This record gives sequence, structure tokens and C-alpha cells, in this order.
Amino acid sequence: MKILFNVDFHFPGDIFFTNQCFYANEKTFPEHSHDFYEFFLVISGHVSHTLNGRKSTLKRGDLQFIRPADLHQLCCVPNSDKIEFYNCNIRPELFLSIFYLIRGSNLSIDELGQLIHISEDEFPLLIQRFEKNLQLQNNLPFTNRFQFESRCLLIDLLYRIIQYHLEDNCPQPEWLRLLVAEMRKKENFSMGPARLFQLSGRSREHVSRSFRFFYGISPQEFVLALRLQYASQELCKTQKTIAEIAFSTGLSNLSYFHSAFLKKYGISPSKYRKSYTETSI
Repeated sequence: MKILFNVDFHFPGDIFFTNQCFYANEKTFPEHSHDFYEFFLVISGHVSHTLNGRKSTLKRGDLQFIRPADLHQLCCVPNSDKIEFYNCNIRPELFLSIFYLIRGSNLSIDELGQLIHISEDEFPLLIQRFEKNLQLQNNLPFTNRFQFESRCLLIDLLYRIIQYHLEDNCPQPEWLRLLVAEMRKKENFSMGPARLFQLSGRSREHVSRSFRFFYGISPQEFVLALRLQYASQELCKTQKTIAEIAFSTGLSNLSYFHSAFLKKYGISPSKYRKSYTETSI
């Protein structure tokens, strides 16, 4: 797996846990992206976090979700002595197999909110589960117990993010909700971003600002995500060639389709299909 500090970051297995602690005068994480999925849970202190250009301050109990190719950076806020958090890194193959197993219908990874808060009642138990997985992970080689516990925790974290979305806690305006619903239809997303702006009935600038604010991505990135999501489903459900699937989404440049799919999911279309086939047997 790769973390973009001009360094390859390799971790054994499908899930890797860490416990990080930094003081205010220490260098932490500059802006970076990576090709795996990530959750981190703030244990103490106040974290200055920038995600895709949008800055926020995270505190104890905040759970942050990071996708492949998201750009983010974090450090202590000036008045915080130190920050501490648990981190969970997940290989794309495992994350995607679990996501598509438990997600709601027509739910895209790019539509999920990426920050939720864990209540004080639930926080101690979640801390115990992170710590338990860290202890099991340190007892190499990995045991079946670690495989089980780590996957159970991943399912819990992902379920919390999905539940937050399905409970309509994301405050996007009604026109944007309706636009997103319309763009999920193949006859619309296959026509590209031009169709999105046409359906919105608003200026391109206003639509672009709204997508950036509520989803952290541009309208063009959103449409591409819908196309790739459809392609991923077709890879699993049909025997169509990769070229046929790419063309059906409106992406006629096969080279671009391959590179975009790899960037989004962390694996190539062919490996994605093979991974799904193997886990279905």
C-alpha cells in the first residue's frame, strides 16, 4: 500500500491498527493521500484536520473516514498540548466487499458523510475494541481471532457512517438531494456532467460550490464516481468485457477508465472482478 510522502507504506494483512500520539511542537502529518481506506478516532486533544481543502477541528470522540485519493493533513491546534488517536487502515478489496454487503440501495461511497461523533456512553467501549485489536495484531503471526475481531470492528465503524447518512443527518438542501437522486439514473450519469448542470436549473458556479461544500468533491468528480460505481457493479454481476462496461457508463477512453477506477478503488477493474469472484465462492 502507498502513502504519498514519496514513501511506500506497507502493512501486513488486510487491516492495520496504530495508536498515534503527537505534541504541539512536533511535526505531524503533512498533506497526503494513500491507496487504502482509513478510519481514525480522536482519543484526546484537538486535531486541526484539512480534508480536500476543507479545514475543521476534531476533538475527543470524533471518528473520521478517509477514502483513497482524499487529500488530508493533520496536526495539533495551537492551544492543544498533544493529540492522540487510534488509526485503522484497510485494504480496498476488504473494505469494498464489506461496504457492498451492508450498504443501503443506491448508496455511493462518495455520498457518505466522513465525520461522525461517538457519544460519551459508547466511546469507552470503542476504545477497548481498538486496544484489543492492537494487542492481537502485535502477537504475530496473525491469528484467526485477530481476523475475526478486526473485521467485526470494521463492520461496526462502517455501519456507523452508513447509519448516519441514512438517518438524514447530512444537511444538504432539497434541490441538491433531488439532483443527486436523478443523477443516480444511468440515463443521466452516462451523459456526463453536462446533464447534471442541465437538471440542476442553477448556475454552474452555484452547483459547483454546493457540491464542494456538502460532499467535498466537484460535480465532475461526483459524476465520475457514479459511473465507476455502476461499473463496479457490472463487473460483479455480468460477464461483459471491461471495455463494454466502460463504454456503457459514457467513458469511451478505456485508458482513462482504467486509471480512474484504480485511483478510486485502489485496484484495477480486472482485479476487482477477480476479488469479488473469489470471495463469492
